[in-house]
Amino acid sequence: MPRYSNLTVLSTTGQVLFNVDDTGAKDGTGRVFQASKFISDRLFATPLASYIWTCLEGVWQVQAASAMVSVTGGASTTCSVLVCTAAEAPGSGVAQLTGAMDIEATAPFLVNGVLIASPTLILPGMSVARVIAGTPASLEGALTVQLKRVQ
Repeated sequence: MPRYSNLTVLSTTGQVLFNVDDTGAKDGTGRVFQASKFISDRLFATPLASYIWTCLEGVWQVQAASAMVSVTGGASTTCSVLVCTAAEAPGSGVAQLTGAMDIEATAPFLVNGVLIASPTLILPGMSVARVIAGTPASLEGALTVQLKRVQ
């Protein structure tokens, strides 16, 4: 049985349109297509809404979110992940989790967010934001969001 290690799609004029090799799938200019991205942001002791990623190309969706906490937050400390349009404040976007992640347990601990049924499509110019709410006190940790490319 033959084993294929490379696939190249050419236009009728011989120009490379798409190529797959050992390093991944690429467009005609050699730019690698990524099926997913991982974004990390620091969790810290200030209640704050902030953008953590802006879409420059493609169409994406939030696929997963988790918080790894090394120093426990204070009373009612939570973290949310939102998708915002270009003209929307980071705390006013569409929540991508069924509820904010509770980040006040005894550290260290990991909490995984539960995605909404139909995560929002993230188009060029839109952003992903995170909101730390409650009384974070001496909170320290990291938020990781996985994005999945859908187009």
